[in-house]
Amino acid sequence: EAAPPHDDPTRELEHLLPRLALFAPQLNVVAATLAHAESTNHQELGGLLAVNGVIHHQAPRSVDVLDRVGSGDAFAAGILAGLLEARAPRATLAQGIAAAELAMSTPGDACRASRAEVE
Repeated sequence: EAAPPHDDPTRELEHLLPRLALFAPQLNVVAATLAHAESTNHQELGGLLAVNGVIHHQAPRSVDVLDRVGSGDAFAAGILAGLLEARAPRATLAQGIAAAELAMSTPGDACRASRAEVE
């Protein structure tokens, strides 16, 4: 089967999931950010979350960037928190993206946002 075009991340992930299952059958969650830097201080940020083969998508939205360092870690932390709290996948994805956005809006490599700010 031919690989999907690289401009459609959801279809790319759909194509990748069965292949991942061959190498890691216990893997049931995959998360990724969808980011496009428009300039050094502005970016579009969205994401994908696949849970048990079902892909959830949040369209990119504009983010003013102060510092990108730590935003990937913040995204992962938001996703893990949502999974551990058994939140719905879309809420989990939104939480991960919100944590990443807040991390980008503060200097340094640690998100200092409170839980209430992320939610």
